Amino acid sequence: MLFQKNKIKFNFIELAGSLADLGTLIPIAIALIAFNGLKASSIFLGIGLFYIISGFFYGIPIPIQPFKALCALAIAQSIPANLINLAGFLIGLILILIYFFKIENLLKLVFTRPIIKGIQLGIGLILIKLALNFIFKKELFINSSFTPSFNFFSLNTVLGALGIILILVLEKNKKFPAALILIFLGILVGIIFKGEIVFKQNFNNFSNSSFNLFSFLFLIFSQIPLTLGNSLLATEDLAKKYFGERAHKVNLKNLSLTIGLGNIFSALLGGMPFCHGAGGLAAHYRFGARTAGANIIIGSIFLILGLIFKNSIVFYLSFIPYFVLGVLLLFSGLEMALQIKHLKNKISLLIASVVGILTLIANNLVLGVSSGIILFYALNYLIKKNFKINLESE
Repeated sequence: MLFQKNKIKFNFIELAGSLADLGTLIPIAIALIAFNGLKASSIFLGIGLFYIISGFFYGIPIPIQPFKALCALAIAQSIPANLINLAGFLIGLILILIYFFKIENLLKLVFTRPIIKGIQLGIGLILIKLALNFIFKKELFINSSFTPSFNFFSLNTVLGALGIILILVLEKNKKFPAALILIFLGILVGIIFKGEIVFKQNFNNFSNSSFNLFSFLFLIFSQIPLTLGNSLLATEDLAKKYFGERAHKVNLKNLSLTIGLGNIFSALLGGMPFCHGAGGLAAHYRFGARTAGANIIIGSIFLILGLIFKNSIVFYLSFIPYFVLGVLLLFSGLEMALQIKHLKNKISLLIASVVGILTLIANNLVLGVSSGIILFYALNYLIKKNFKINLESE
């Protein structure tokens, strides 16, 4: 029934779209393996399985992304793998509780439409910032000191510029998917310069870590607002825009269930805490993914990597040049940030802009969202009913 109703497709366009969300996943996965001691095979088996399960359940391309706030803090504080798994497990339980207690109406009172669009803008701007950082890096590869240059610019930056041109030229070409050609170009560069790649795992001495109970609790509670805003409500909003009725299963209740169960499973497997996300959905869609075939393709790739290459995966992934990740992130970020154009009310645009800009400046979605919520209800109180009616009519 699923194959007939949603017409799952396996072609080059779906393949290109399936690979479009590697920009944040790959660097974070490599860092968690190298600096926190997570097993590469567990990470990629968990991601692969849940990509496939999510594709079949939702019937559209649904991304699997790392918990960005949690993972960033874990990497920065050298938190060991078992505690990262415990944090993911507990967040999974919290999301399961959200599913059973049906608090979606309460969450939607907090995360109103201008706030959701502001979240999308903020994440888009952060992705663009990260993309430019990748493109302007002197190093060509992850975990490498190899810095070939071309006149005044590094080879990585020159190839990044060519990659941007490539995407713009082939943007609507269905015979030659831009993302796929970009990744093949990256593989070719990796093969040519592979002799220069130096990759060394650098497991920190966890006994010297500054980690404590407060750090562990902050690890969990810094992630939850991001998950509620981006992984649940913003993902639901974007899925409905892209896929209409086909996205009928993509709602707060189901998303909390699949992310919750996924993280409990991943924690028991020893993998990485992950979620769905509006940024990943924008990336898959931007580069051609239209059916659950994209999920099955990328999920199968991750399963093969986890089963066959196991812990040597990280070496092969370090062959992916920075410019490839940067260009993919850049266009995904633009796709995400431009969702703000769907707000017609000027006050709604103001609130969403405040959320997005504060998120970018502070690099903190929690600060941006909380400021936006306060501004929303302050203006709502001042302008009273007319303001509320205008917002609800969007």
